[in-house]
Amino acid sequence: RPDYHTKAYGWNSNNLGINITNVVFPLLKLRFQKFLNNNIEMTPTLFKNITELRNNTPEFDALICGSDQIWNPNKTSFDPAYFLKFGEESTIRIAYAASFGKTSFSEKEHKHLSKLLSHFDYISTREKTGTEVVKVSSSQPATQVFDPTLLIDNYKSILSSWKPKYKYLLLVSLQNNDILNNTAKI
Repeated sequence: RPDYHTKAYGWNSNNLGINITNVVFPLLKLRFQKFLNNNIEMTPTLFKNITELRNNTPEFDALICGSDQIWNPNKTSFDPAYFLKFGEESTIRIAYAASFGKTSFSEKEHKHLSKLLSHFDYISTREKTGTEVVKVSSSQPATQVFDPTLLIDNYKSILSSWKPKYKYLLLVSLQNNDILNNTAKI
């Protein structure tokens, strides 16, 4: 897993004027690391860039990428690692519920996407606009699928033992949205 993906998203401040990176991010990182350790078999090597990944790719039957904002050029700069541009050519490549995080691309970006998407065996996106971007950018077919967070039938089973201590809501949003902010204040 490339370590540079953790630097792609930066939480700077919230409406209280405090830096939530110092308050919330360490806890989230700790919990996420615990989840990874308990549930995901990781490669023994930590790849720090696409060159390391290309030069020392472990053998896999399939490579799968996807989910929130993974193909947003403003967040990941069209990093080839997020488009699985490494490994044996015969390895199956799947994008599941990939998201571009935006709906319009320049002609130059479409050409670049065409090269990045060309080797996928299967592409699915979260948004209908994502399937349209794939269609315009490449000859690859794409299917719209549910956001993976909607695949859980019963969130109550996950939250059954959780009891909130405070009557506060932490809102993390990638965009400044007045409607969302005002709704969270209610």
